[in-house]
Amino acid sequence: MQMLKKPMRSWQLALLAAVYMVSFDNTAFWRGLFELDGKTEAVNALFLVSVFIAMVGTTTIITSLTAFKYVFKPILILILLSAALADYYMSEYGILIDKDMVRNMFLTDRAEVMELLFSPAMLWHVFLLGGIPSYIVWQLKLKDNSLLANLLGRSLLVTGSLAVLALIGFLQYKNFVIVYRENQEMICRINPTCPLVSVTKHVIRMYKPKVELQQLALDAVQQSSPTSRKRQVVILVVGETARAANFSLNKYARNTNPELGARTDIFNFSNVYSCGTSTAASLPCMFSHITRAKIDEKDPLAVENVMDVLVRAGISVHWWDNDAGCKGVCVRIPTKDLYFATDPILCVEDNCYDEILLAGLDDLIRNDSKDMLVVLHQKGSHGPAYYRRYPAAYKQFQPECTIVEVQDCSQEQIVNSYDNTILYTDHVLSLLIRMLESHANDFNTALVYLSDHGESLGERGLYLHGLPFLMAPKEQIHVPMFFWFSPGYRDVMQINANCLQHLSSNEFSHDNLFDTLLGLFSVQTSEYKQENNMLFSCVNS
Repeated sequence: MQMLKKPMRSWQLALLAAVYMVSFDNTAFWRGLFELDGKTEAVNALFLVSVFIAMVGTTTIITSLTAFKYVFKPILILILLSAALADYYMSEYGILIDKDMVRNMFLTDRAEVMELLFSPAMLWHVFLLGGIPSYIVWQLKLKDNSLLANLLGRSLLVTGSLAVLALIGFLQYKNFVIVYRENQEMICRINPTCPLVSVTKHVIRMYKPKVELQQLALDAVQQSSPTSRKRQVVILVVGETARAANFSLNKYARNTNPELGARTDIFNFSNVYSCGTSTAASLPCMFSHITRAKIDEKDPLAVENVMDVLVRAGISVHWWDNDAGCKGVCVRIPTKDLYFATDPILCVEDNCYDEILLAGLDDLIRNDSKDMLVVLHQKGSHGPAYYRRYPAAYKQFQPECTIVEVQDCSQEQIVNSYDNTILYTDHVLSLLIRMLESHANDFNTALVYLSDHGESLGERGLYLHGLPFLMAPKEQIHVPMFFWFSPGYRDVMQINANCLQHLSSNEFSHDNLFDTLLGLFSVQTSEYKQENNMLFSCVNS
């Protein structure tokens, strides 16, 4: 404790804190780098030392820029606690805290945040790696330099750090290029640099002046109106965190789709890919006419989406949500947030099972005179608390993982819990189809199911989702999708069932949803691209 009483200059504390965080808060980074040792000649002892010094230099620049009297300690403590928290999730779950992950965290509902944050393992990790050094920082005495001396000291430290970075870059450039060209995810593991940069980018984006919403498809019209035929009612179920690999409809060894699999009128598409690895990234993209390849060029939320176009064409559109919200895509249509539902059977504490989405749906469909699209956003298979997503009757696969620290469960337990969520989703979707069948005499009905993204269940040490798209494993982007049509709908739209079955193995993505939904309602507009409509080649054929 005597050390705590000895005064220290702010630049010394900034350097010391940087060395500490690079050494102790970069578990995922160092683990990944050491795994490369022996696989490439570029990773050797000199390279590892160079990387350490470069990371210390970069982190020192960050800590030095905050070294102002009165605010230095609070900001540094915040960085230390944040770095410890980031280290826990990156090392335990294999996630990367990039800009998309930060956006997802800001938009995730509080129940899911509580599941992730308040676990004993996380609190203990943050206490050891963040709390103890934060206490030491708070107790340290800093020398009161003059403003000029303080600025000079920090300037010299930043300049020295930049010089060291330049020297290391010059000496190790070839090795850096070799290692990081093939392992780009390593950059996003550097803590606290990558998380802090990602948070800064998100905050800047939040406070950027909002641009005027761009209208889309002002010429949208429906080819035929419900006055000349039965009304069309289409239910689009946006699955949450469901991956195609665990659907028995896609040849998964376990029968996770016993009810849907028993039907002969399901058109399952087995080769569909998401445009993001998180809900916050996928939802704006999948409803937009902007493809994933161009999503970085323009914000999809700055342009009207397919639901706006359908409304313009005279179709009634509704969004019902049992998850963390629509991420901005449903702000201009009627919405129903079921987060606060209090059903005594379907809701337990702050979690409602997905059957809550059916409550009142029948009345909504009947009490309208227009063609209708209803989007149901599931809670689905959202982790890490998979065991909370299904009622007791669907605990078929045992033993389960019944804690939020899924990395502490066996692979078998994790997969069992996850498969139970798919089993329950199968039941909910089957209930929806039976409800739509009950309206066959009154309406022509259809159901589309499509998940927003997939999930890692421990493969290659990865858990949950949210990796940058270009680095994401197939488990996080290969998603389930299927169509169901009532006989009346198939007759009116002249859908060739044999053609659909043949088409179902072709590769599609979220990019196809915009035009497919327009096609389902026979909406014509200059923005409609029939070649992107998944069903076009099987209609009127």
